[in-house]
Amino acid sequence: MVNKEIWKSIYINDEITNYSISNNDNVMNNFSNKILKPYPNPRGYLFVEVNRIPKSIHRLVAIAFIPNPDNKPEVNHKDGNKQNNFWWNLEWMTHAENMRHASINKLMKPLIGSNHGGSKYTDEQIHEVCRLLESGINSNKKLPKKLGHQLR
Repeated sequence: MVNKEIWKSIYINDEITNYSISNNDNVMNNFSNKILKPYPNPRGYLFVEVNRIPKSIHRLVAIAFIPNPDNKPEVNHKDGNKQNNFWWNLEWMTHAENMRHASINKLMKPLIGSNHGGSKYTDEQIHEVCRLLESGINSNKKLPKKLGHQLR
């Protein structure tokens, strides 16, 4: 897709900064006219420092170039690539819409077993309980004794 690079000022807390963002995901220091080199955060999103504050490039592009009439809080990458921050690949979404998109496109691990935030026990602990139950230990008193009171 060929498009002309358009630049807009970056604002932080409604105050203009000395930085600009382009619709093609470039961030420039307006004093030096240099493009900043982005770095990935642990989750794979690209960031730059604007006034010494880490800012995600996808949010900067969306704020500057994507209308958000419904005031949706999250920015989605349509193609699922967290590093493709061109304006045409971004859209505003609710958290539920964003999670549905991630699930449909298999962009996240299913939250099952010990991956689930509500899980109290590790997968290993559950497998050990199943093994003990299959071996014939089925009393509420014997099971915790065999496990050394691991399960609480």
